Amino acid sequence: MRILGLDIGEKRIGVAISDELCFAAHGIGVIERKNNGEDINKIREIVTKYKVTKIVIGLPKNMN
Repeated sequence: MRILGLDIGEKRIGVAISDELCFAAHGIGVIERKNNGEDINKIREIVTKYKVTKIVIGLPKNMN
């Protein structure tokens, strides 16, 4: 089981994935935003590749 972490911004989406034991997570890259369809397809590819079972979306502490 793995958990995918997403930090969604206006221009980029930060992506992190947990280890198989869900003990620690590490960043695996950034998705440059284009449009919702392409962004979702890239996320779908990551979910399939890493066999993700849960997705966590980060909330910003500040809006600036």
